[in-house]
Amino acid sequence: MTGLWGGMAAAQALLGQGGGAARRLRAELMAHHLARRILSRFTREDYERLLWGLGRRATQVLGEVPRDAFGAGRGGCSGLSPAW
Repeated sequence: MTGLWGGMAAAQALLGQGGGAARRLRAELMAHHLARRILSRFTREDYERLLWGLGRRATQVLGEVPRDAFGAGRGGCSGLSPAW
């Protein structure tokens, strides 16, 4: 999620026009919060296992695509599946 996207959703909500945008923003923020809580408990070995399980193509995309592009649907991860 980008700050601009969040700001636009907040402005629309204040104007009474952004019920859907505010819900999407809240859902994305909650998903981010949950992921951060889980990842904050990872050890180095946990991260290595996660990257290994994602496979070579997924780790290549993670290294090439800016993180903000994923929320906008431009992440290039369609068709990627875990190796497990």
